Amino acid sequence: MNELVQFETGKLAQLQDPAMIERMQKNAQQVAGNLNTGSDGTPLLRFTQEGEWVVGQENQPVPHDFQFALDPFAIAAGWVCWKGQRPIDMAMVPVLEGQPVAEDSLPDHRPYKGGMEGWKASVEFVAHGLTTALKCRFNNNSMGAQRMVNKLIGAVIVQLNIDAGHPVPVVVLHGESYYNKNYSKDIFNPLLSVVGWADAEMKVSPISEVLPPAAADDGDGLA
Repeated sequence: MNELVQFETGKLAQLQDPAMIERMQKNAQQVAGNLNTGSDGTPLLRFTQEGEWVVGQENQPVPHDFQFALDPFAIAAGWVCWKGQRPIDMAMVPVLEGQPVAEDSLPDHRPYKGGMEGWKASVEFVAHGLTTALKCRFNNNSMGAQRMVNKLIGAVIVQLNIDAGHPVPVVVLHGESYYNKNYSKDIFNPLLSVVGWADAEMKVSPISEVLPPAAADDGDGLA
């Protein structure tokens, strides 16, 4: 096994169980139906308003060709409650392991000030550097992030039906932008591309996928 990527291999073996695949499909459908932000000390992976992926408090840039292995059991959906510009509570459930949390079952933390506070639908995944010891967590409630993770869930479901022995998505991160006339500026959305699938030993089976043009790397990003 790749010592840099530590997954629970016993759990990965469960992904070859047809019942597990069926349960994930049902959970993913509910997650998709709900779509309209680490407390554990893991560095945060963020997509900035300027369209850059960065890691940690120092906002270290992620090179455009940096590959992450995503733990399929840490792809989660749920809710994060915001007050005073910070998260005060969360209810996230891994898609593989449970049903999405119903909004009407969430605790009431009112009063809230404006539409930016309160419970917001959120998505999450944990990313491991494929060739480094980096581990980071992405949690976000933007529509772009929710679309990105929902597509990722769909890709995992397809892969489990094709080759459940390679259930770990290996991805590179990038983004897209569009001009918003109301704000008179470009709006950036996060994207990821699956470039391969790994087994429990982190042996990667690459796939052929055309990636979008990437900006030049200045060499100051992750090693």
